[in-house]
Amino acid sequence: MPVMPYEKGTKEFALALSACGVILALSSFYVVTGEKRLKARSLVGTKLLATAFITLLFGLAVTLGSIVYLIRG
Repeated sequence: MPVMPYEKGTKEFALALSACGVILALSSFYVVTGEKRLKARSLVGTKLLATAFITLLFGLAVTLGSIVYLIRG
């Protein structure tokens, strides 16, 4: 993780955490778009789609929170 070398609460930590959130959101978006293209999916595929969507929202929240911290801090 690129966040490890930085101390919590610093701007570098927030910037690295934002980068991790962007990577997480982009990879989850890739999975969501791939799973949405399927016409028929099994229960496992439906669970994968739900999990990827939740992870996408988490990645966006981490990125947004880090950006807000950078702006306000």
